[in-house]
Amino acid sequence: MLMPAIRWALKIMVRYCEAQRTKNKSINFYADLEHITFFSKERTLSFVSPPKATTSKSNALDETSFTAPMPAKIISVNVHAGTEVTAGTILVILEAMKIENPIRATKSGVVETVFFAEGDIVEEGEILLKFTPAEIN
Repeated sequence: MLMPAIRWALKIMVRYCEAQRTKNKSINFYADLEHITFFSKERTLSFVSPPKATTSKSNALDETSFTAPMPAKIISVNVHAGTEVTAGTILVILEAMKIENPIRATKSGVVETVFFAEGDIVEEGEILLKFTPAEIN
């Protein structure tokens, strides 16, 4: 186990970095823009950052993704994986500069994945959730 009872917060600001074991108290890791991996003799932990994308006017990157239009705090997540929604349903509410910004479904469908939780801070362009549009017969 990697150093129990200690919490780490890292923000990777470089394209690539790597650390090697120097003493018993060091943490070994490898990081790039999308992944960070911590490793020791006993175990390895890997994390992947949520994907980022360019936003469009409607906050729907395409028919399957909704993105943050600006840096903001998530104040409400109204759906979870598997939730069926109709066009216009409020999926997530963001707060930026004391203004609430609802992210609405542009079509009916089912939520696949929600990448963030209430209280999380998101950057502009980060994908908030994945969505499967309903099939039109």
